[in-house]
Amino acid sequence: MPPRRLAMLLTVAALGATAAAQSPRAMRGTAATDRAQQVLRALENHPQDPLPGWAAAVGQGRRVVFSQAAGLADLQARRTTTPQTRVRVYSVAKSIGAAAAMRLAEAGRLDLDAPIASYLPSLPAHLRAITVRQLLAHRSGVRHYRPGEWASVSDFNCATPAQALPDFVDDPLLFKPGQGYQYSTFGYVLLSAVLEAAAGQPFDALMRELVFEPAGMNATAIEGRPLPEMPGLPAQPVAVFYDRSEAGRFSPTTGIDASCKYLGGGLVSTAEDLVRFGLALLDGRLVSPAGLAQMLRVHSEGGENHPPYGYGFFPGENVLTTAFSVPVEDVEPAWWHGGSGRGGYAVLILYPKQRAAAAITTNVRASGRLVRATHTMALPFLRP
Repeated sequence: MPPRRLAMLLTVAALGATAAAQSPRAMRGTAATDRAQQVLRALENHPQDPLPGWAAAVGQGRRVVFSQAAGLADLQARRTTTPQTRVRVYSVAKSIGAAAAMRLAEAGRLDLDAPIASYLPSLPAHLRAITVRQLLAHRSGVRHYRPGEWASVSDFNCATPAQALPDFVDDPLLFKPGQGYQYSTFGYVLLSAVLEAAAGQPFDALMRELVFEPAGMNATAIEGRPLPEMPGLPAQPVAVFYDRSEAGRFSPTTGIDASCKYLGGGLVSTAEDLVRFGLALLDGRLVSPAGLAQMLRVHSEGGENHPPYGYGFFPGENVLTTAFSVPVEDVEPAWWHGGSGRGGYAVLILYPKQRAAAAITTNVRASGRLVRATHTMALPFLRP
Protein backbone atom coordinates (compact mmCIF):
# COMPACT_ATOMS: atom_id res chain seq x y z
CA MET A 1 0.00 0.00 0.00
CA PRO A 2 1.39 3.43 -0.91
CA PRO A 3 2.66 5.37 2.16
CA ARG A 4 0.35 8.35 1.50
CA ARG A 5 -2.79 6.17 1.39
CA LEU A 6 -1.66 4.35 4.53
CA ALA A 7 -1.24 7.69 6.33
CA MET A 8 -4.76 8.77 5.29
CA LEU A 9 -6.27 5.54 6.52
CA LEU A 10 -4.48 5.88 9.86
CA THR A 11 -5.77 9.46 10.22
CA VAL A 12 -9.35 8.41 9.50
CA ALA A 13 -9.04 5.54 11.98
CA ALA A 14 -7.69 7.90 14.63
CA LEU A 15 -10.56 10.33 14.08
CA GLY A 16 -13.04 7.48 14.32
CA ALA A 17 -11.49 6.28 17.55
CA THR A 18 -11.67 9.80 18.99
CA ALA A 19 -15.34 10.12 18.07
CA ALA A 20 -16.11 6.73 19.52
CA ALA A 21 -14.26 7.59 22.70
CA GLN A 22 -16.31 10.75 23.16
CA SER A 23 -19.45 9.52 24.85
CA PRO A 24 -22.88 11.04 24.22
CA ARG A 25 -22.73 12.46 27.75
CA ALA A 26 -19.40 14.16 27.00
CA MET A 27 -20.77 15.55 23.73
CA ARG A 28 -23.81 16.95 25.56
CA GLY A 29 -21.48 18.51 28.12
CA THR A 30 -19.46 20.17 25.36
CA ALA A 31 -22.61 21.56 23.77
CA ALA A 32 -23.81 22.89 27.13
CA THR A 33 -20.44 24.54 27.73
CA ASP A 34 -20.55 26.20 24.32
CA ARG A 35 -24.02 27.59 24.96
CA ALA A 36 -23.07 28.83 28.43
CA GLN A 37 -20.04 30.61 26.99
CA GLN A 38 -22.27 32.37 24.47
CA VAL A 39 -24.39 33.69 27.34
CA LEU A 40 -21.32 34.92 29.18
CA ARG A 41 -19.89 36.68 26.14
CA ALA A 42 -23.08 38.75 26.05
CA LEU A 43 -22.70 39.37 29.79
CA GLU A 44 -19.19 40.66 29.28
CA ASN A 45 -19.98 43.03 26.43
CA HIS A 46 -22.93 44.97 27.85
CA PRO A 47 -22.41 48.73 27.25
CA GLN A 48 -24.92 49.92 29.89
CA ASP A 49 -23.71 47.59 32.65
CA PRO A 50 -19.94 47.07 32.29
CA LEU A 51 -18.15 44.85 34.79
CA PRO A 52 -14.46 45.10 35.80
CA GLY A 53 -14.25 41.33 36.28
CA TRP A 54 -16.60 38.43 36.82
CA ALA A 55 -16.72 34.70 37.49
CA ALA A 56 -19.42 32.15 36.76
CA ALA A 57 -19.95 28.51 37.70
CA VAL A 58 -22.47 25.69 37.32
CA GLY A 59 -22.52 22.50 39.37
CA GLN A 60 -24.51 19.31 39.26
CA GLY A 61 -24.48 16.29 41.54
CA ARG A 62 -21.37 16.74 43.64
CA ARG A 63 -19.08 18.62 41.29
CA VAL A 64 -18.59 21.89 39.46
CA VAL A 65 -19.18 21.09 35.79
CA PHE A 66 -18.54 24.55 34.34
CA SER A 67 -16.41 27.46 35.54
CA GLN A 68 -15.25 30.58 33.76
CA ALA A 69 -13.84 33.97 34.71
CA ALA A 70 -12.89 37.08 32.76
CA GLY A 71 -11.96 40.71 33.17
CA LEU A 72 -9.83 42.27 35.85
CA ALA A 73 -9.78 41.85 39.60
CA ASP A 74 -7.50 44.88 39.86
CA LEU A 75 -7.67 47.45 37.08
CA GLN A 76 -4.55 49.36 38.08
CA ALA A 77 -2.34 46.29 38.46
CA ARG A 78 -3.99 44.57 35.47
CA ARG A 79 -4.55 41.49 37.63
CA THR A 80 -6.97 39.14 35.90
CA THR A 81 -10.05 37.64 37.49
CA THR A 82 -9.82 33.89 37.95
CA PRO A 83 -12.25 31.32 39.39
CA GLN A 84 -10.31 31.74 42.67
CA THR A 85 -10.84 35.52 42.88
CA ARG A 86 -12.89 36.37 45.97
CA VAL A 87 -15.52 39.13 45.99
CA ARG A 88 -18.25 40.49 48.24
CA VAL A 89 -21.37 38.37 47.82
CA TYR A 90 -23.52 40.48 50.14
CA SER A 91 -27.00 39.04 50.80
CA VAL A 92 -26.24 35.61 49.35
CA ALA A 93 -24.78 35.17 52.84
CA LYS A 94 -28.36 34.86 54.10
CA SER A 95 -28.73 31.53 52.29
CA ILE A 96 -25.57 30.26 53.95
CA GLY A 97 -26.78 31.56 57.31
CA ALA A 98 -30.10 29.76 56.99
CA ALA A 99 -28.30 26.50 56.24
CA ALA A 100 -26.03 27.00 59.27
CA ALA A 101 -29.05 27.55 61.52
CA MET A 102 -30.84 24.46 60.22
CA ARG A 103 -27.71 22.33 60.56
CA LEU A 104 -27.18 23.49 64.15
CA ALA A 105 -30.83 22.78 64.94
CA GLU A 106 -30.66 19.28 63.46
CA ALA A 107 -27.64 18.61 65.66
CA GLY A 108 -29.74 19.47 68.71
CA ARG A 109 -27.71 22.57 69.49
CA LEU A 110 -30.33 25.17 68.57
CA ASP A 111 -34.09 25.36 69.14
CA LEU A 112 -35.70 27.13 66.20
CA ASP A 113 -38.83 27.87 68.22
CA ALA A 114 -37.31 29.02 71.52
CA PRO A 115 -37.11 32.73 72.34
CA ILE A 116 -33.68 34.00 71.31
CA ALA A 117 -33.29 35.34 74.85
CA SER A 118 -32.49 31.71 75.73
CA TYR A 119 -29.18 32.32 73.97
CA LEU A 120 -28.75 36.08 74.34
CA PRO A 121 -30.23 36.93 77.75
CA SER A 122 -28.93 40.52 77.72
CA LEU A 123 -31.04 41.54 74.71
CA PRO A 124 -33.47 44.45 75.13
CA ALA A 125 -36.87 43.26 76.33
CA HIS A 126 -38.67 43.90 73.02
CA LEU A 127 -36.39 41.42 71.18
CA ARG A 128 -36.39 38.56 73.65
CA ALA A 129 -39.50 36.72 72.40
CA ILE A 130 -38.29 36.55 68.79
CA THR A 131 -37.53 33.02 67.55
CA VAL A 132 -34.93 31.81 65.08
CA ARG A 133 -37.68 30.74 62.68
CA GLN A 134 -38.93 34.32 62.61
CA LEU A 135 -35.45 35.64 61.91
CA LEU A 136 -34.97 33.13 59.09
CA ALA A 137 -38.23 34.11 57.38
CA HIS A 138 -37.96 37.89 58.00
CA ARG A 139 -40.95 37.75 60.34
CA SER A 140 -39.24 39.04 63.49
CA GLY A 141 -40.17 42.71 63.19
CA VAL A 142 -36.49 43.76 63.24
CA ARG A 143 -36.09 46.64 60.84
CA HIS A 144 -34.01 46.83 57.65
CA TYR A 145 -31.81 49.78 56.68
CA ARG A 146 -33.24 53.27 56.89
CA PRO A 147 -32.86 55.53 53.85
CA GLY A 148 -29.25 56.69 53.61
CA GLU A 149 -28.10 54.47 56.49
CA TRP A 150 -26.31 51.71 54.59
CA ALA A 151 -22.89 53.36 54.39
CA SER A 152 -22.86 54.47 58.03
CA VAL A 153 -23.29 50.87 59.24
CA SER A 154 -20.79 49.53 56.69
CA ASP A 155 -17.69 51.52 57.56
CA PHE A 156 -15.85 49.53 60.25
CA ASN A 157 -14.71 46.01 61.05
CA CYS A 158 -16.61 43.91 63.60
CA ALA A 159 -14.61 41.22 65.39
CA THR A 160 -17.78 39.48 66.63
CA PRO A 161 -21.48 39.58 65.75
CA ALA A 162 -22.17 41.19 69.13
CA GLN A 163 -20.22 44.24 68.02
CA ALA A 164 -22.72 44.77 65.18
CA LEU A 165 -25.85 44.70 67.34
CA PRO A 166 -25.80 48.31 68.69
CA ASP A 167 -26.71 49.60 65.21
CA PHE A 168 -30.31 48.41 65.62
CA VAL A 169 -31.17 46.45 68.78
CA ASP A 170 -32.54 49.45 70.68
CA ASP A 171 -34.92 50.42 67.88
CA PRO A 172 -38.60 49.44 68.16
CA LEU A 173 -39.91 46.47 66.22
CA LEU A 174 -41.93 47.15 63.10
CA PHE A 175 -44.58 44.63 64.18
CA LYS A 176 -45.15 41.94 66.76
CA PRO A 177 -42.88 38.94 66.00
CA GLY A 178 -44.57 36.48 63.69
CA GLN A 179 -47.30 38.89 62.57
CA GLY A 180 -45.69 40.61 59.60
CA TYR A 181 -43.02 40.33 56.95
CA GLN A 182 -40.14 42.76 56.41
CA TYR A 183 -36.94 41.77 54.69
CA SER A 184 -34.16 42.60 57.15
CA THR A 185 -30.40 42.33 56.93
CA PHE A 186 -30.25 43.31 60.59
CA GLY A 187 -32.41 40.28 61.37
CA TYR A 188 -29.70 38.03 59.94
CA VAL A 189 -27.03 39.95 61.85
CA LEU A 190 -28.97 39.10 65.00
CA LEU A 191 -29.20 35.49 63.80
CA SER A 192 -25.38 35.42 63.56
CA ALA A 193 -25.08 36.39 67.23
CA VAL A 194 -27.67 33.78 68.23
CA LEU A 195 -25.84 30.98 66.40
CA GLU A 196 -22.51 31.88 67.98
CA ALA A 197 -24.06 31.96 71.46
CA ALA A 198 -26.06 28.75 70.98
CA ALA A 199 -22.98 26.83 69.82
CA GLY A 200 -20.60 28.37 72.33
CA GLN A 201 -17.98 28.77 69.59
CA PRO A 202 -16.38 31.76 67.88
CA PHE A 203 -18.35 32.65 64.78
CA ASP A 204 -15.62 31.97 62.22
CA ALA A 205 -14.79 28.53 63.60
CA LEU A 206 -18.48 27.70 63.82
CA MET A 207 -19.11 28.54 60.16
CA ARG A 208 -16.15 26.44 59.07
CA GLU A 209 -17.53 23.51 61.05
CA LEU A 210 -21.17 23.87 60.03
CA VAL A 211 -20.92 24.86 56.37
CA PHE A 212 -17.57 25.71 54.82
CA GLU A 213 -15.67 22.48 55.50
CA PRO A 214 -18.47 19.98 54.76
CA ALA A 215 -19.34 21.86 51.57
CA GLY A 216 -15.71 22.16 50.44
CA MET A 217 -15.84 25.97 50.51
CA ASN A 218 -12.18 26.86 50.84
CA ALA A 219 -12.47 30.49 49.69
CA THR A 220 -15.27 31.82 51.90
CA ALA A 221 -14.98 33.93 55.05
CA ILE A 222 -16.22 37.13 56.65
CA GLU A 223 -14.62 40.14 54.97
CA GLY A 224 -11.19 40.84 56.40
CA ARG A 225 -10.72 37.40 57.93
CA PRO A 226 -7.82 35.20 56.79
CA LEU A 227 -8.59 31.86 55.21
CA PRO A 228 -7.34 28.73 56.99
CA GLU A 229 -4.01 27.60 55.60
CA MET A 230 -4.53 24.68 53.22
CA PRO A 231 -1.35 23.47 51.49
CA GLY A 232 -1.71 22.68 47.82
CA LEU A 233 -4.55 25.11 47.10
CA PRO A 234 -4.01 27.86 44.51
CA ALA A 235 -3.88 31.44 45.71
CA GLN A 236 -7.32 32.89 46.43
CA PRO A 237 -6.83 36.66 46.43
CA VAL A 238 -9.54 39.21 47.13
CA ALA A 239 -10.50 41.46 44.23
CA VAL A 240 -10.33 45.21 44.36
CA PHE A 241 -13.92 46.38 44.89
CA TYR A 242 -15.18 49.10 42.55
CA ASP A 243 -17.84 51.77 42.27
CA ARG A 244 -19.05 52.71 38.79
CA SER A 245 -19.99 56.20 37.70
CA GLU A 246 -22.97 56.98 35.49
CA ALA A 247 -20.48 57.37 32.67
CA GLY A 248 -19.28 53.81 33.24
CA ARG A 249 -15.92 54.67 34.80
CA PHE A 250 -14.63 52.56 37.68
CA SER A 251 -13.01 53.79 40.89
CA PRO A 252 -11.99 51.74 43.93
CA THR A 253 -14.66 51.51 46.62
CA THR A 254 -13.38 53.26 49.74
CA GLY A 255 -14.67 53.54 53.30
CA ILE A 256 -16.69 50.31 53.15
CA ASP A 257 -16.24 47.16 55.25
CA ALA A 258 -19.02 44.59 55.02
CA SER A 259 -17.88 42.48 57.98
CA CYS A 260 -20.52 43.80 60.41
CA LYS A 261 -23.26 42.40 58.20
CA TYR A 262 -22.16 38.85 59.06
CA LEU A 263 -24.80 36.41 57.76
CA GLY A 264 -26.81 39.37 56.51
CA GLY A 265 -24.17 40.13 53.89
CA GLY A 266 -20.62 40.08 55.26
CA LEU A 267 -19.02 37.20 53.34
CA VAL A 268 -16.44 37.25 50.57
CA SER A 269 -16.48 34.19 48.34
CA THR A 270 -16.24 32.88 44.78
CA ALA A 271 -18.78 31.69 42.25
CA GLU A 272 -17.40 28.16 42.58
CA ASP A 273 -17.74 28.20 46.37
CA LEU A 274 -21.33 29.40 46.13
CA VAL A 275 -22.07 26.52 43.75
CA ARG A 276 -20.34 24.08 46.11
CA PHE A 277 -22.56 25.35 48.92
CA GLY A 278 -25.68 24.87 46.80
CA LEU A 279 -24.72 21.32 45.83
CA ALA A 280 -23.91 20.37 49.42
CA LEU A 281 -27.24 21.74 50.55
CA LEU A 282 -29.14 19.80 47.90
CA ASP A 283 -27.37 16.46 48.34
CA GLY A 284 -27.73 16.16 52.11
CA ARG A 285 -24.22 17.02 53.27
CA LEU A 286 -25.47 20.06 55.20
CA VAL A 287 -29.07 19.34 56.20
CA SER A 288 -31.48 16.43 56.05
CA PRO A 289 -34.14 16.17 53.33
CA ALA A 290 -36.69 17.32 55.92
CA GLY A 291 -34.51 20.29 56.83
CA LEU A 292 -34.07 21.22 53.17
CA ALA A 293 -37.83 20.98 52.67
CA GLN A 294 -38.31 23.49 55.48
CA MET A 295 -35.84 25.90 53.92
CA LEU A 296 -37.27 25.65 50.41
CA ARG A 297 -40.86 26.33 51.39
CA VAL A 298 -42.60 29.70 51.48
CA HIS A 299 -42.88 30.95 55.06
CA SER A 300 -43.53 34.60 54.23
CA GLU A 301 -46.11 35.36 51.57
CA GLY A 302 -45.20 38.14 49.19
CA GLY A 303 -46.79 41.53 49.00
CA GLU A 304 -46.05 44.97 47.63
CA ASN A 305 -42.26 45.17 47.07
CA HIS A 306 -41.82 41.95 49.07
CA PRO A 307 -41.47 38.70 47.10
CA PRO A 308 -42.25 35.45 48.97
CA TYR A 309 -39.47 34.05 51.14
CA GLY A 310 -38.48 30.69 52.58
CA TYR A 311 -35.54 30.30 54.93
CA GLY A 312 -32.65 32.08 53.24
CA PHE A 313 -34.05 31.79 49.70
CA PHE A 314 -36.66 33.31 47.41
CA PRO A 315 -38.75 30.99 45.21
CA GLY A 316 -37.53 31.53 41.69
CA GLU A 317 -40.06 30.59 39.03
CA ASN A 318 -42.32 33.65 39.16
CA VAL A 319 -39.57 36.18 39.76
CA LEU A 320 -37.52 34.88 36.83
CA THR A 321 -40.38 35.66 34.46
CA THR A 322 -41.83 38.81 36.04
CA ALA A 323 -38.71 40.61 37.25
CA PHE A 324 -35.96 39.26 35.00
CA SER A 325 -37.78 38.60 31.72
CA VAL A 326 -36.97 34.92 31.40
CA PRO A 327 -39.39 33.34 28.88
CA VAL A 328 -41.93 31.06 30.54
CA GLU A 329 -40.79 28.08 28.45
CA ASP A 330 -37.25 28.49 29.84
CA VAL A 331 -38.21 28.47 33.52
CA GLU A 332 -37.29 25.57 35.81
CA PRO A 333 -38.30 25.12 39.48
CA ALA A 334 -35.69 27.11 41.37
CA TRP A 335 -34.80 28.92 44.59
CA TRP A 336 -32.40 31.82 44.59
CA HIS A 337 -30.81 34.74 46.36
CA GLY A 338 -28.92 37.76 45.15
CA GLY A 339 -26.54 40.11 46.88
CA SER A 340 -25.80 43.69 45.91
CA GLY A 341 -23.84 46.54 47.45
CA ARG A 342 -20.92 48.83 46.84
CA GLY A 343 -18.10 46.86 45.29
CA GLY A 344 -19.93 43.61 44.70
CA TYR A 345 -22.81 41.67 43.22
CA ALA A 346 -23.61 37.96 43.37
CA VAL A 347 -26.36 35.56 42.35
CA LEU A 348 -26.92 31.97 43.48
CA ILE A 349 -29.69 29.81 42.02
CA LEU A 350 -30.58 26.28 43.17
CA TYR A 351 -32.39 23.73 41.01
CA PRO A 352 -33.56 21.00 43.41
CA LYS A 353 -35.08 18.78 40.70
CA GLN A 354 -31.78 18.52 38.83
CA ARG A 355 -29.61 18.70 41.98
CA ALA A 356 -27.86 21.64 40.34
CA ALA A 357 -26.68 25.13 41.25
CA ALA A 358 -25.36 28.16 39.36
CA ALA A 359 -23.70 31.39 40.42
CA ILE A 360 -22.21 34.59 39.02
CA THR A 361 -20.07 37.05 40.99
CA THR A 362 -18.50 40.41 40.14
CA ASN A 363 -16.54 43.14 41.91
CA VAL A 364 -18.94 46.02 41.26
CA ARG A 365 -22.59 46.68 42.04
CA ALA A 366 -24.36 45.43 38.91
CA SER A 367 -27.90 45.13 37.59
CA GLY A 368 -30.47 42.37 37.82
CA ARG A 369 -29.51 41.19 34.35
CA LEU A 370 -27.00 38.97 36.13
CA VAL A 371 -29.89 36.96 37.58
CA ARG A 372 -31.19 36.23 34.11
CA ALA A 373 -27.67 35.48 32.89
CA THR A 374 -27.10 33.02 35.75
CA HIS A 375 -30.25 31.09 34.87
CA THR A 376 -29.69 31.23 31.12
CA MET A 377 -26.12 30.01 31.60
CA ALA A 378 -27.34 27.08 33.70
CA LEU A 379 -30.18 26.09 31.39
CA PRO A 380 -28.10 24.02 28.90
CA PHE A 381 -26.86 21.88 31.77
CA LEU A 382 -30.37 21.44 33.17
CA ARG A 383 -31.78 20.36 29.81
CA PRO A 384 -28.99 18.44 28.06
